[in-house]
Amino acid sequence: KKVTLNMIGKHNILNCLAAVTVGKILNIHSDNIKKALKNFSGIKRRFTLVKNFNGIKIYDDYAHHPEEIKATLQIAKILKPKKVIVVFQPHRYSRFLNLYDDFKKILKNCDKLIVTDIYAAGETRINSISKEKFVKDINKNKTNLAISLKKLNDLPKIIKKSAQSGDLVIFIGAGDITKWANNLPKQLKNL
Repeated sequence: KKVTLNMIGKHNILNCLAAVTVGKILNIHSDNIKKALKNFSGIKRRFTLVKNFNGIKIYDDYAHHPEEIKATLQIAKILKPKKVIVVFQPHRYSRFLNLYDDFKKILKNCDKLIVTDIYAAGETRINSISKEKFVKDINKNKTNLAISLKKLNDLPKIIKKSAQSGDLVIFIGAGDITKWANNLPKQLKNL
């Protein structure tokens, strides 16, 4: 009873309940469990607010599997933004190929999708998939939802054109995309 959790989202509540259960099994006093949960602010790169830039909230999230992305988008919807703009960096050719339809199903739930090059993570390129193919396929179901990021230098201009106060911009992926999220506020300021 009366547990304070500094994170939103059903998956975080379920994780909290699992931690409480383990704590009780280990005979940790309830007050200590409550205190630990109250002081826990989450894990870096899990819906981490990078910056509120002129009312546009920029988030960084490690999500690179459809179920993780689904949880991230559910959290975003709880915040009731005007729009959810996702910058998606597919991680690993094999994962992107094997879960291609799941990625399409989940990512159609954002308002704007910017798809980057696939982060290979040491894998060999698979020619049958690409960001361009994904954008074409996802736009069949929801016209003009997705665009392909041709050059990283174009990203700040695209965000400035697409986002306004009240919107969320979420960088999603396990590759080097975290750098992009953290660089964006400065880049937007310099435009």
